Amino acid sequence: MKRPVRPVAVSIVGAAVCSLTLVGLLGGTAHAKACGTFTKKEASRILGFKVVETEELSEPSTDTEGCDYITNKFWAKRFKKLDAPLKLRVTIQPLNDDTAAVLDELEADEDTEPVEGLGDRAFYTDSNDLVAVSGEQVFQAKVTNIQWENDELQTYIKDPELEAMRQLIQSAS
Repeated sequence: MKRPVRPVAVSIVGAAVCSLTLVGLLGGTAHAKACGTFTKKEASRILGFKVVETEELSEPSTDTEGCDYITNKFWAKRFKKLDAPLKLRVTIQPLNDDTAAVLDELEADEDTEPVEGLGDRAFYTDSNDLVAVSGEQVFQAKVTNIQWENDELQTYIKDPELEAMRQLIQSAS
């Protein structure tokens, strides 16, 4: 069942807040498919925890496609209470003038971290979501519902997002 991609995500307050930055704001025609990019086994390897479910996301009005790769791992009791398991979300949407303007604004933030060698343009947002442009498509990968400390940001969020993004961009080529 496809669920709509909402323009605003409810974030869980804490050290690993990941907010939805692009989904629902951009329009055009998506070419790649988000679900089906990874098998559950591949997504499990990327996250380091078993993926038990995938959920297709769609926003027809913006031609945005997404997929949640959902585990049964609850990082903390507060996530369990909210029924918010660890997951990897990938989204794909077309690049157009509006999208480019949003990307410019996101990338201008002083907390944005550029990523070299990934697509035509890539960066981590201030909320640690990985965004990349390759050709005429914009991709986003984010690990959500996780609590991290110190170097765990790299291990549990950035590294999995980077690995997922590389495979996502490759599958769209």
